[in-house]
Amino acid sequence: YQYGAMAIVNLLLIAENMFRVVYRPIIFKYFEKNDHDEMRRLTMTITKLFIITVVFGSFLLYAFSPFLIPFFTQSQYLPAIAVIPILLISQIIGYLRTLLAYGHTLYYKNYWTTIAGVAAIIIATIVGVFIIPSLGLIGLGIVYLLISTIQFIVLIIVSQHYFKNKYDISLIIRLIAVCIIAIGIGMFLRNIVFINNPHSLLISYSISSAVFAGSVILFKLISLKDVSFLKNLVNSYLSIIKSKSKSNSS
Repeated sequence: YQYGAMAIVNLLLIAENMFRVVYRPIIFKYFEKNDHDEMRRLTMTITKLFIITVVFGSFLLYAFSPFLIPFFTQSQYLPAIAVIPILLISQIIGYLRTLLAYGHTLYYKNYWTTIAGVAAIIIATIVGVFIIPSLGLIGLGIVYLLISTIQFIVLIIVSQHYFKNKYDISLIIRLIAVCIIAIGIGMFLRNIVFINNPHSLLISYSISSAVFAGSVILFKLISLKDVSFLKNLVNSYLSIIKSKSKSNSS
């Protein structure tokens, strides 16, 4: 069942790859110029746009998972739908780590990534021994989430030691609030309003995705300038892909 869930969750990799491929080289360029303020500004902008993009995408992936799992794998993996939300959160945390925790990489202290990974696996394995036998697939999802969370916390702390990023706490709180509202609406609709509807998951979380998008606009979490920035980022990514394709073909 894990295979069926990961086939859906890994679709988020498309967004993560786009942000990382374009964003990381720019960060290193600003670091070489000693323009730390621009690094911090860019990091916050990228983080905000990334969260909005992947959370919106996650709602849709979960909503359409009853159709996506048979399409990408086989119908026998449909029970994996239960663990998809946990795995989506785990993946988002892991992707945020690659965007935010880069301070140690600026000074080529990449061994911290290995240390964080080993520590996370050891702790998660110990926890897994106790919860997987009783919780099964959900327990496995929790173990994945624990690994991502431990790595995120450790590497954020390490990264801040080498390069102090300044985070907009107000923005982060508003983003979390909007996510919680959308998730709550989805759970309410699926478990109460559409509980007897065979397409309750699709209907409920499609509405959640619309609520999330509307709330982002309503609470002014994204501006026209951000939209323009995102458009340029997508164009830059497509240019890089085309350039690599031409190089490979030649």
